[in-house]
Order: sequence, then structure tokens, then C-alpha cells
Amino acid sequence: MPAIAFGLGWLGYTVTLYGVALLKGWNITFGQMISPTKPYGSQKGQSWPPPQIGNTAVLPSDNAATVAAKTNAKPGVSGA
Repeated sequence: MPAIAFGLGWLGYTVTLYGVALLKGWNITFGQMISPTKPYGSQKGQSWPPPQIGNTAVLPSDNAATVAAKTNAKPGVSGA
């Protein structure tokens, strides 16, 4: 029973944090968010918060096609 409670708590926290990441426009996938072995930030060069998704993508992605979109700022968001 404690293991189930711990799992539900961890899942609830992760889903909530992923929702915040979507609202803020961060380019982080759910798999990166939920992975206990390779979470976002564990690889070299990954700083928090993640880069913005960009204007051409709707959902976060970790493939190379969105690399160019990561550098584009969202409208109304200052770079400072």
C-alpha cells in the first residue's frame, strides 16, 4: 500500500509539473519529465528551465527537427 501511495504521489507531481511546463512553453517531453533514470537536466548542457518550444511547434519534442524552432522566441515574450 505505501508503494502505491508513493507511485500515485510521484505521478501526480510529475503530471502537474508537466502541465506547468506546457503552460510556460518549455521544450521538454513527458518522457523526459517522468524518467527516473534519465530526467531532463541529467545530460551535459541541459539547464533549467528548458528552452522555449518556438513558433513552429505545438507540443514539445526532443528530435532534431525542432532545434531551429527552439531558438525562436514566442510572441510577446521578451528575451531578457
